[in-house]
Amino acid sequence: MQSPINELVEKQVALLNEGKVLEAFDEFYANDCLMYHNDTLFSSNKQESRKKQEPFISPCTSIRGNISKHVVRNKNISVLHNETSFTHPEYGDNKINGVSVQHWEDGLIVKEYYYQDEMLEEKLTEWFG
Repeated sequence: MQSPINELVEKQVALLNEGKVLEAFDEFYANDCLMYHNDTLFSSNKQESRKKQEPFISPCTSIRGNISKHVVRNKNISVLHNETSFTHPEYGDNKINGVSVQHWEDGLIVKEYYYQDEMLEEKLTEWFG
């Protein structure tokens, strides 16, 4: 039997793969969502997170979404491997390589841990084997 969040995760992944990063953020994150980067607090609510991310995302001339794999665990945790590429007017062509571990409550993400760089391989192995 599928977890109730499976359908939400599939919809989120579809938006992200279409390059609609801010739209997915607006739709699926709770107002009081805590966000972490490599286990360090990045933002303590949705407004703070959007304020930090939007100035970087909005100027992009191209976002080629690529959630290369995803899984739902324990009925309320989704894990996404994000390998999205983007073109930014100041920073040029870049590619993300990170894992998002998302905790869901009442149909929204209430906590997200994003891992990259030195923690990436450990988290890929932990969640995807």
